[in-house]
Amino acid sequence: MVAARSLTLGLAIVAALGAWLWTTVPKAPSTTLVGTSPDAQAEDHAHSLQLAFLAKLKAAAGANARECGVFALSDDPKNGISCGAEALSRHAPFWLAVELGGTDTTTWVGLAQDTNGGVFQLNWLKDPWFGGRIMPAERCTSLSFNSSAAYRQDLFSCPSAVVP
Repeated sequence: MVAARSLTLGLAIVAALGAWLWTTVPKAPSTTLVGTSPDAQAEDHAHSLQLAFLAKLKAAAGANARECGVFALSDDPKNGISCGAEALSRHAPFWLAVELGGTDTTTWVGLAQDTNGGVFQLNWLKDPWFGGRIMPAERCTSLSFNSSAAYRQDLFSCPSAVVP
């Protein structure tokens, strides 16, 4: 009987201490914005990455480079490819970005030529859950366009040399 009473008293003390700790110990701040769903946060992160991707692409081409366009999967990129091919033939700086479809993600490929004739490819591996990541720019050994290609992946060829 004494053991049962001691056990009950011990459990009551533990419960009271737990309740006190729960209300008085500061909690770590939440990483979730109030009123923002995880999907909305992922979308905001992806938008931030898109802006960073385009800024890096524009910087690679230079301030006065011709913008040949940004083409999502639903857009026809052939005008942008023609623009890039024309600028490339004139050795004029330009940039363009084309989204390529994948199995469960997409990749944005950015192509740029700077004022010195250097050509670069920048990839943003877009992940619908985490926003993805921007890969380091690669210097291309050459760049060619094929505006009559049947598949987006065949619209251009940019073999890479080394990461600049």
